[in-house]
Amino acid sequence: MLNKKYNHIKGFTLIELLGVILILSLLLIIVFPNIINLVKNTNDNIDSTSEKLIFNATELYMKDNSDYYKTGGKYCINIEDLVQEDYIRSPLQYKESDDITEDKSVLVSYKNNENIYEIIDRSKCKDSIAEINSKLSSDETEIFIDDNGNVRFRSKNPNNYVTFNNETWRIIGIVDGHLKLIRNESAAVKQWDADNSNDWTKSSLMKYLNPKDVSKAETDGEYWSNLTLEAKYMIEKIEWNLGGFTSNSTNTNNIKTLEAYTKERENVSYNNQPTTWEGYVGLMYPSDYGYAASEECMINKVLYQYNDEACKSSNWLYIGIHEWTQSSDSYYSAYVWYVDATGMLNYANNARTSNVRPVVNLKSTVKFIDGDGTSDKPYQLAM
Repeated sequence: MLNKKYNHIKGFTLIELLGVILILSLLLIIVFPNIINLVKNTNDNIDSTSEKLIFNATELYMKDNSDYYKTGGKYCINIEDLVQEDYIRSPLQYKESDDITEDKSVLVSYKNNENIYEIIDRSKCKDSIAEINSKLSSDETEIFIDDNGNVRFRSKNPNNYVTFNNETWRIIGIVDGHLKLIRNESAAVKQWDADNSNDWTKSSLMKYLNPKDVSKAETDGEYWSNLTLEAKYMIEKIEWNLGGFTSNSTNTNNIKTLEAYTKERENVSYNNQPTTWEGYVGLMYPSDYGYAASEECMINKVLYQYNDEACKSSNWLYIGIHEWTQSSDSYYSAYVWYVDATGMLNYANNARTSNVRPVVNLKSTVKFIDGDGTSDKPYQLAM
């Protein structure tokens, strides 16, 4: 009897089943894009809210630290700093996405002439040392690691141009853990020391380049005074090496790059003068000049022979002028090492005049924000 009661119930026919599938398909075609758009709009709203939170927090942070940012220029403010200092309550208030870089920085600008804070964008503020290291693997003809683990640029015209102090400078490399720059052109023609001494810690050239807290003078040096405030904030005060080597006898003709590097860091000087000094602005070392040439010159030539055409044509630091180096002679008080206009490393009386190309080491917080290092598009910097 049970079977008779339900034997009138039948399943879907094939036509009915196809009709159901067709209706469901039409519904999906109509409804699914709306669902996608709803999700997208929700994410966009989250991004927009996150952006606004970050920008508002950044502006407040800059105003609270106006003594620092009033120098003008561009700055990379780390979002994590905003979180830690409660300008953003929680990392959950901003969305992890492709347009936030690894260090999650916001690129901002302060126009000190207008007293206006301007948030430019959420930008790719590149770690400067990491960026140089990345070039190491991509172009081994321009950049290499020297015998002491420093990363250096070499060859005739590597992509190491950078805008600093509103001027064109070049990157020597990452030396002793610092990004080391040299001015592309001479800044002045000066005596190394007017009192005929090769003690850098008391020299007139050191006083010209550095602030009074370093030189112990009554006023800042002329060169330091003319640096932009932004440039001054970027320069790291470091310990410089003042070790010298002798011009006596045949040693003048026997110094190769690696030996010069070693002697610069030894405790040898004339009359036990200081062999280290803490300051902001110095000069290139003889070894900096040696490492900038081709590998063949660096290994096979003494620095006195760098007037060889092959060495001059492969050395970006050679610009055809007489210019002072940081290192003094360890045998005579009146002599200092310099690069002459022919390209060789030689010694000269420190009371004579020669070109000055300032050298600085940048703080680790300095970022690359634009450029590719070419002369047409040099690296642009931000704090």
